[in-house]
Amino acid sequence: MNLKPAETIQRFLISSTSHFVAEYEADGILITHAFPGSRSSEGFLRLKEGPLSRSAYMLSFVVPPVPKIAGTVFPDYEGTAEWAYSLLSLLYGKRFDSHGCVEAHGNFRLPQLEEFTSICNPVLPQNDHKPRSDIAVPLDFRHVARIAPMLMGGNEKPHARTALSAAAKFYHQALQNVERDPEIAYLHLITAGEILANVHHQQSEDLLDEDIRAILDQVRQLVPEGERAARSLGSRLRQIKRRFRSTVEDLIDEQFFSPAGTRHQDGG
Repeated sequence: MNLKPAETIQRFLISSTSHFVAEYEADGILITHAFPGSRSSEGFLRLKEGPLSRSAYMLSFVVPPVPKIAGTVFPDYEGTAEWAYSLLSLLYGKRFDSHGCVEAHGNFRLPQLEEFTSICNPVLPQNDHKPRSDIAVPLDFRHVARIAPMLMGGNEKPHARTALSAAAKFYHQALQNVERDPEIAYLHLITAGEILANVHHQQSEDLLDEDIRAILDQVRQLVPEGERAARSLGSRLRQIKRRFRSTVEDLIDEQFFSPAGTRHQDGG
C-alpha cells in the first residue's frame, strides 16, 4: 500500500473568518472542510461567530505530471490557489486567507498558521456568518458551481479572465486589509474598480465631451495644432473618474442599494 502523496495532486490549506457548509467537488477539484482535532476545544470554539472565528478548508486540485528528468523545475501552483480563493471572496463577499501548500509533487509541506490565530471584528460583513446582503449567495460551498467555468480556467475570453483575475485579487486583498489598514483596503477597491472600468469601457471616447472628441478628430487628420491637442489630451486624465463612475452605475443593480444592504450598520 502506497501511503505517499499523489504526485499529481496539490493541496492548499485555506481558512475564512466566516463559516461555510457542505463541499464542492468537480472533475479535478475539491473544496472541503479541515476539522479541528477532537481534543481541540479552542478549534471548535473558532467555528462559532465571534472575534476568534476561523474555519479551515482544504483546496485540492489535479495538476499534470512532471517528467522525472534531471534539471526539471517543479511548477509552483501558489498562483492557481490564489486565483481560487480570490474568486471565493468575490462570490461570497467573505474574507479568505491562505496558509500555504500542504501537499505538492508527491511531498508533504508545512502550512503557515500565523494568520489562523488572529482575531477579527465579527460585526463586519466580510467576517460574519451571514450571506452578503447585496448578492444573496448562501454560505454553502455547493454554490461554487456558479463560478466553475472561471475556477477551472476556461480560455474562451483570456483578456476578460486576466482582468477578472487582477480585480478579484485586489478585492480579496481589500477584505484582508480593511481591519488593520483601511486606507490600503480602499486603494485596493479603487484599483479593482479601475481594472473593471478599463475592460467595461474599452472605447472610452463615449465618455469624452464634444470638445475632446473634436480635437481627437483633428489629431487623426494631422491638423497642425499640436500644442492645443497636447493640452486637451492631457485633460483626458480627468475622464478616469467619469469612466469609473459609469462602470459602477452599469454593473450594480438596484438590489445593491436596497434597505437590506444597511443591516450591518447596527450590527444586525
